[in-house]
Amino acid sequence: MAEVVATLTEADDGRTVELRVGDLLELHLHENASTGYHWSFDALDAAVVTVRDDGYVSRSQAVGSGGDRRWTLAMKAPATTRIGLELRRPWEKDVPPAKAFALTLIIRS
Repeated sequence: MAEVVATLTEADDGRTVELRVGDLLELHLHENASTGYHWSFDALDAAVVTVRDDGYVSRSQAVGSGGDRRWTLAMKAPATTRIGLELRRPWEKDVPPAKAFALTLIIRS
């Protein structure tokens, strides 16, 4: 079974990461769903990287508190690819995202 080789956060925005086919990468980004803002992928090549798990972990039991959106990504094929996410309200189509996050992945066989 593959194991997670790296866990990345917002501090890793813009980073280039080298991985191997079969590796798993965890991505944790802060999100407060009570404000309507959600992270969503705007760039992800599903032929190269698969989202294996997508979840949310609250940081507190207090109403309205934020938490972390967490994804486990599986590397499927050798390539250099970009992953991009945007933090936005889904109903605000013509508004720039509140935040953006991107990684370049170099996946080797």
